[in-house]
This record gives sequence, C-alpha cells and structure tokens, in this order.
Amino acid sequence: MSDTSDAAIPAPRPTTSGWLTGLRHAMRHARERASLRLAIDQLPDTWSVLARGGMHAVYAAPGTPACDALIWNTARAAGIANVTVVRGLPHAQVAAQLRALGFVNAQPARGWPRHLNVLSLPPAAVDPEPGGTCPLLRLGTLLRSLLRSGLRRDSLCIIDDAQRWFSWDDPLALHREVELLARWCSRRHVAMVLILASRLTRKEQATARSHEALHAFHQRFSGVARLERSAGELRWHADVWRAGEALVANEDCPLRFDTAGHLVALRNPADSAGCATAQATLLLQDERRLIASSALISGEGWVPPDWEIQPDNDAVYAASASAQAATIVFTFGANARLDDLCAMIHTLRRSGGGSLKIVTAACSETMGLQHELLLLAVGADLVLERDLPFTRVPSALQSLQGQFHTRPTVEDWRGALAAAQPDAGAGYLPVPRFCEHIEAALQRSRPLLLPHVLAELSLRPDVGHLDALRACRLRQPGQFVTVFSTQVYVFLFACRPPDADAALADIFCARIHELFDTVTLHSGHAISCHVEMLRDRQLHACAPDYSDLLPSWELPPASTLSIVDAGVAAAIGPAAVPAQAARPAPPNAHGPTHRAEPCTMPLNHRESA
Repeated sequence: MSDTSDAAIPAPRPTTSGWLTGLRHAMRHARERASLRLAIDQLPDTWSVLARGGMHAVYAAPGTPACDALIWNTARAAGIANVTVVRGLPHAQVAAQLRALGFVNAQPARGWPRHLNVLSLPPAAVDPEPGGTCPLLRLGTLLRSLLRSGLRRDSLCIIDDAQRWFSWDDPLALHREVELLARWCSRRHVAMVLILASRLTRKEQATARSHEALHAFHQRFSGVARLERSAGELRWHADVWRAGEALVANEDCPLRFDTAGHLVALRNPADSAGCATAQATLLLQDERRLIASSALISGEGWVPPDWEIQPDNDAVYAASASAQAATIVFTFGANARLDDLCAMIHTLRRSGGGSLKIVTAACSETMGLQHELLLLAVGADLVLERDLPFTRVPSALQSLQGQFHTRPTVEDWRGALAAAQPDAGAGYLPVPRFCEHIEAALQRSRPLLLPHVLAELSLRPDVGHLDALRACRLRQPGQFVTVFSTQVYVFLFACRPPDADAALADIFCARIHELFDTVTLHSGHAISCHVEMLRDRQLHACAPDYSDLLPSWELPPASTLSIVDAGVAAAIGPAAVPAQAARPAPPNAHGPTHRAEPCTMPLNHRESA
C-alpha cells in the first residue's frame, strides 16, 4: 500500500523572482515609513511633516535667505532618492546657487539625494499672455513638463514662486486648478511643497485673498504655513498642518539661523540659545556683519578685519540699506548733525525691524543725557560714551548678538528731537518766569521721559541773595536759577539726582558749603508740586526781582549737534528756541553797566540797600 500522506509530497522550492519581489516590497515600505519633513531644526514633526501624495503651501518672501535655506535644506535632508526642485529664477542664477552649494560641472555633491532634479522656470515662462491659453490647460502643460523633465513617482517636489501657476483673478478657475493639482499629486504619490509669495498684488488680494476664496483654496492642502518677518524677527506660523491623525492650527515660534545656515526653531522664545542645543544661532544670516564710521577707529592701530569701515555716517546709512540683522555703528561728534542722525536711525529701525543692532558712539564731544535718551527713543540699541576705551568697544558690540530690539520707538522723530531741546538761554529768572520755564520744559520733554532736578538750597544767615546769584555760573542751556525768601532754586535740565551734586559743585565753583546750609533735590512729580507751591507763595509774598542788577546771560552759539531744521524749530515753539535772545539795556549814568556774557563778580560783596 502506497504512502500518500502530505509528507511524501515534495515542497515547492522558492523561486528567485519571489525573493526579489519580497525585497522590493520591503524596501518600498521602508521608504514609505521614512518621514519627509521641512528642514527646520527643533520644529515639532506635527508642524513640519510632509504627507506623501499631499500638497503643502508655505507663504514666504521669494529670494530671501530664509526662503532659499528652507528650499535647499529641505531638498538636501529629504529621506528619499527622488527630489525635484523648481526655482522661479533664470538659468544663470540657479546655476550660480548650485555652484555655491557644492555642485561642480553638473556632478553630484555628497550628502544630496541620488536623483536630485533642479529645474529653472523663470516668471516669463509661466505668466499667461492676455487672451492666451485656458488657465487649466496652462497648469496641465506645466505638470506634463515636470514629468518630461524627470519627476518620478514617490518623490518630493518643491516649487518656488508657485503663485504664478494659479489664476488668482478667477476664483472658479482657481478652484479647478487646485483640484487638478491635488488629484495629480495623490495619483503619483508626490509630496509637493508650493512656495507662495507672502505678498500678492492688489488684484490678487481683491479676489483670492478674500476669506471665502482662501478657505476654499487651502482646503485641498495638507498644510499651510507662513515664513515671515514680524517686526524684524523671523517667525514660523503654522495656520493649519496635518500629520497623520494630528492637526495643528495657529501655532507659531521664532526662527534663527545656525552657523551652517540652517533654520532653527526656538520653542521657548525666552531661551535665546535655542531648543536643547548648544549651537550658536543668529537672528538672520547677516547678523555677524558690522558697519561702522571711520571716526570710531580714529587713532587706533588695530581694527577687527571683518569690520566694514565707512568714511562717515551718510556712508554707513547707505551701506546699511540691505542689512537685516547687522550691527550698525554711527558716530556722535562735531561733524554730525543731530537731526540727520535721528532721521537715519529712525528710518533704519522702522524699515529694518528689531533684528538690526543700531549703536551710536560719542567720539569728539561728550553726549548729554537728553541726547542719549533721544537716540534710544528713535531706535538705537546702545549708546557708547566718549570715555569708553576702544578695547572695550568690541565686547560691547558683541553683547548685542542674538538680542532683539523691543524698546518702543517713537512715531515722530522730529517731535522727539524737539522734546530733547533745552531752552536756548540760562541764568537768573524771577519767580513767575522761572515757574513758567520749568512747566514748559516738563511738558515738552514728557514724550522722552527726560529726568530733571530742581535743587532747593537754603542760604546761610550771612549770605545774601545777590552773593549767591553772582556766585552762580550756569554754563549749560536750560539751567535757570531764582530766589525766594531764604532759598535759592536751581533747575537742572536733563539731569539725574546722582549727577546733581557734581553739577551744583560746578555751578557754584565748589563753594556750596560756604553759601548754603542744606541742599534738597526734587525730581519727578515733586518738581511740579514744588513749582505750584512757589507760585502760590508768590501770590501772597512777592519775591524780589533782580533782573536789573544781574547780567542778561546768553550762551555761545550751539554746536552742530544741536542744530535743528525749520520743522523741528516750529515744533519746539518760540518759547524754547527764541529767535533772538534779549539784549541788555544800554549803559546809563544811573545804573551799572551790564554785559551780555557771564562775568566775574566779587563773591563776598554785599549789595547796599
């Protein structure tokens, strides 16, 4: 009896074709499991994963370093072999970029996908002519050109300047085009990234940028995000992003550049060093650039070789036209006009945003407190004093790296300049005029929050009013003095209380203790309260007026730093910038001769009654 069991039947031998088929399936599944994502380091996968067979829209300014870094780094870091990049630039510019990336004579570079296909599609080849082909046919022609140029299935396709592929002026045609493109990508399993211009034309804004048209347009995308600069800072904003079952909406974070030119996300904005990384990051790629005026390095034997030295402030301003995060150093000296300097700083800050580092260095003249606060208010990040050694300057400038300007900038630099201007004169004023001048100075300087000091000095019993007033040498504009009862009041414009003692010692030639028993300093709101008290006391007990016995003090002409144009002078008003100071009375036989400049008077002389 024969054995007919299954054990007697020989098993089929495996074929070579079956083994190869299994290997191909395994490799294909491995490729499918490999995630595609945008090349932004530290950005969560739920914000950056690219769906295979899906479309993704990224609104970015074309031709910017951030947009170029996103395109090339995403293509380089793709985990698949087939990548197609379509640049909306002429062939020569695309070839220059490839050479900068390491491609020489069309030879493949290390670290890039095996089948990298880079295409040049200038705007002239995409823009439809009036009365030309149907928009849908034009899109189909472009897609067939992609296939003929080497685009494969299961690939990544990045299209730059992609807004030219759509008919923004026709909402119905736009809907059909996005449907056609979505089906085309899904059928070929192509992950497509469309780089759309962040700013469309007025005609496009009137149609496609409406809420309904944009909502219908974005519904066919697996992700919609924006790569934009907000107040000078680069930010990534994910409007809608789908990663499998996860959905992210309205999430954003700031971006930085690392030293290799890659984009890095800062999940925690307060952490300026980056997200769990020790690598250095830059706000933008030109952050290491420094542009300075030659007056900054005058007389120095060694200058950092990477500094860009310009002859003057005007040349520094012209060289900074394209700067985005560079350090710009202006100089504050005898050859600089304060209004021109304020205009240049304000314009750069408003146009360049908070990433710019704007520094002003005092060179040939000492900078007053009002000048320092003025320059900070119009947009400067740092003010370097004249006595700062040059060896400390590079460290001070280096401290600004990675910093973002958050200080509020005034809207009108002319108004800020007017607020920083003191009264043109200085000297004695009777109590009523003294109170008026102080109130006007407080009101005018309020936009800059200038600090002032009102010094109340009590006379010694053996010192008279005229002894103290003739010992008073006011050398700075805006400094006024008056007397009431046994007190002498000195108003110090743009002065902080810690600096008031030195200012008073200079005014009274270090004889304060010989003339006064006590010195009380008033600042802030206390000045207004004391002015009101003086005015009320003047109504009940009139203080003596020594205007006829004291010289009419006029200061020398202001330096070029204080020159203001007609518009600023009009904003300041006649009370702050008088057209001409009051001239002294002519000499006569019945009174002393008065001179129009400060004069030396006997300090111990007592005026007879």
